[in-house]
Amino acid sequence: MARYRSVSPLSLLAAALLLAASPAAAASLTFDGVPEGGGANCFGGGPESVAEGGFTISNCPGYWIAPGNIHLNDGGSAFSGSVEFSAPVPFRAESVTILGFGSAFTDQETREPVAYENVLFEGFRDGALVARQGHSTGLLAKSVETVLFGPEFAALDLLRISQVLPGAEDLARYPDAYCADRPCAQISLLDIRLSPVPLPAGLPLLAAALAAFGLLARRRRTG
Repeated sequence: MARYRSVSPLSLLAAALLLAASPAAAASLTFDGVPEGGGANCFGGGPESVAEGGFTISNCPGYWIAPGNIHLNDGGSAFSGSVEFSAPVPFRAESVTILGFGSAFTDQETREPVAYENVLFEGFRDGALVARQGHSTGLLAKSVETVLFGPEFAALDLLRISQVLPGAEDLARYPDAYCADRPCAQISLLDIRLSPVPLPAGLPLLAAALAAFGLLARRRRTG
């Protein structure tokens, strides 16, 4: 008669829960596969999307400027105003590194530029907007900073980053300001950190552990 080694059900549950809670590896996208600028753009036959680290980078960001750099502005050139990141599994947006180029939003009285929230982050799940966050890159040209996403940017299936014009709140705060040049502001994305959400991937492990325990118990009863 076959003999089976006894395994504690608590041990099986603990192992399954540990695997279920283990964090998934984060992907740091550095846009190395982004095409070179110039003629290879969305309006001249260039690719509308590229893949990196299990994510799809799309929405046709104009010229794609250069490998390692996605450029966005709010008008006045062939560059796109937004770019999107998507994946076949839910993911969390952690951080993005942005190169800012200053602001052309100018106070007519002082003739000085003023900063406004020129970057908009939007997170979507099943087509619904579930997270929204604004950011200002300030006035200093060629300034680099890493922006952290809020906790609501979790379990997304699409993240959109947009370079936007001054909104109603900006115009109310600076009633004498206008965009003295176009683009009014512009940015380049240098990298972004995205993480697959670990919990759904761990649930099958828990189910498998429970099934294994049930099978073991049945064999012991019939052995």
